[in-house]
Amino acid sequence: MNQLMGVEDCDVGDDGCLRRRLISEAHLDYIYTQHRKP
Repeated sequence: MNQLMGVEDCDVGDDGCLRRRLISEAHLDYIYTQHRKP
């Protein structure tokens, strides 16, 4: 399931992996909330 969502497992100290994961999660949040009115 994680591979379907584009989530990768990050090793401790792998800053590049953590950055990619954070950006992908933020992007998904944007996709699902961009049409909502505040």
